[in-house]
Amino acid sequence: MIQSIFRPGAIRIALLAALVSLAASVSVNAQIKTTKLSDSVHMLRGKGGNIAVSIGGDGVIMVDDQFAPASTAIADAIRAIDGRPIRFVINTHWHGDHTGGNKNFNALGATIVAHDNVRAEMIGRWFKDANGGFVDSNALPKITFSDRISFHLNGETVEIIKVPAAHTDGDAIVHFTGSDVLHMGDVFFNGLYSYFDGSSGGRFDGMIDALGIGLKISGPKTKIVPGHGGLADRGALKRHRDRLMIIRERTAEALAKGVSLDDFLASRPTRDLEDDFGAGYKVMAAEKFLSLVYADLKKAE
Repeated sequence: MIQSIFRPGAIRIALLAALVSLAASVSVNAQIKTTKLSDSVHMLRGKGGNIAVSIGGDGVIMVDDQFAPASTAIADAIRAIDGRPIRFVINTHWHGDHTGGNKNFNALGATIVAHDNVRAEMIGRWFKDANGGFVDSNALPKITFSDRISFHLNGETVEIIKVPAAHTDGDAIVHFTGSDVLHMGDVFFNGLYSYFDGSSGGRFDGMIDALGIGLKISGPKTKIVPGHGGLADRGALKRHRDRLMIIRERTAEALAKGVSLDDFLASRPTRDLEDDFGAGYKVMAAEKFLSLVYADLKKAE
């Protein structure tokens, strides 16, 4: 039965297992691709979540740090741009493909910054790093905030803004205001089906709301760094938000009619949207994602 295969709990376990497998595949010689977004801000891509760095006279501000084994390659990529010290690492949420390098960058002198719930999740779950070791205090955020916090460094204001519970209950987006660069964290998967972690307070409606906040902040020239996927612009962000709204409408309609999960998935309600969510694994990804959406909206009824 489809329903037994794609129940939300099983999906979360499978995704966590995939994350562990991906972490294990990352080597110290990880390939990091660097893209210049402004005079001071760059985007770094590897096997984990996308990274943004601001580099200037006040040092380096870094958004997310992927998996622990990639830390050396990431640090080398940053030094290749500029040798100034990494002063702050901002975690957009607690998942290990965005926080796995915390301990290593703390050892290099960086202070970890995140929302209150990120620190709480990491402590409460005894979060494991990519090498299987338990997190220690050096990997935890040392500065936390409840709503927003601003840094005034490298000639611009960097705003870290808590969004409604979306991918998790600790998501934040980061706006480099002078450079007009917006890091959306995992509330935005560019060209991919999103994932929201219900076990961490994630909510589908929150994903839509958080994307809406990103749209209000961004303008026609804003460069948008997604949590995963390639560099985007406001048009891509809006397209993704609009597709999620369509999925919500279709799922809510099925629930109102009493359509079972099996029948809902069998109808392939997003077949006309699949080209917007990547090629090669459309049906499997759609079924997993739609199962999560169905369960989340059903719970809210």
